[in-house]
Amino acid sequence: KRENVVSTLREELHIPATSKIVGIVGRLRYEKDIPTTLKVAQKVIQEHPDTYFLLVGDGPDREGAEKTVQQMGLADKIRFLGFRQDALNVYTALDVFASTSLTEGTPNTVLEALAMEVPIVHTAVGGVPEMIQDGYDGILCRVGDVEGIAQAVLSLLNDEEKANRLREHGRQTVCAKFSFANRLKTLETIYEEVTQM
Repeated sequence: KRENVVSTLREELHIPATSKIVGIVGRLRYEKDIPTTLKVAQKVIQEHPDTYFLLVGDGPDREGAEKTVQQMGLADKIRFLGFRQDALNVYTALDVFASTSLTEGTPNTVLEALAMEVPIVHTAVGGVPEMIQDGYDGILCRVGDVEGIAQAVLSLLNDEEKANRLREHGRQTVCAKFSFANRLKTLETIYEEVTQM
C-alpha cells in the first residue's frame, strides 16, 4: 500500500511538504503533446500557486519544452527530471498523475499510477478509456482541451475527498481487472522501466 512507502523525492527537489505535485511520466516526444501539458501546468499554477509539475522521462521534445518553461518564468515550478530508475519513489510523491497524450496503446504508466494509488487525469485516447472509468477511478479529458484538463487537475488538488475516492477505486480496479501475477509484474516494472516508452 502507498502509505507504507516513504518517498524521498520532495526532499531531493526541495519541494515543501505542503505543496502539491503533479507528475507526467513518459517519453517527451510529439505523441505526449508536451505543449498542452505546459499550458495546463501554467493554468494550474496560476490558480494553485503551491503546485509543482514534474516531467519524468527523456526524449526529443525535452530541450524545446525546457526553453518554453524558461520563457514562461516557471522553471522553479515545472521541473524536468529526465529518466529515473526509482519509479516507486516518484509515484509515491505524486498527488496527481496527468497525461495530455494525443495517442496511446494501453499505457503501463496508467496501470502503475492506479497500482500506486495516484489519482489520474488522462486524455481519452487509445486503450485508456478501457482502463479508466471517467469519474470513478480517474478523469478522462478531450485531447488538447487545456481548460478542461487544468480544471480536472485542480478539482483533485482542491478536493481531497474526491482524490481519495479515485485512489481507492483505482486500487480496486487494478485488483479486479488485473490478476495478482500481473499486478506483481506491474509493480516490478514500476521499479525498472516506467519511463522507457
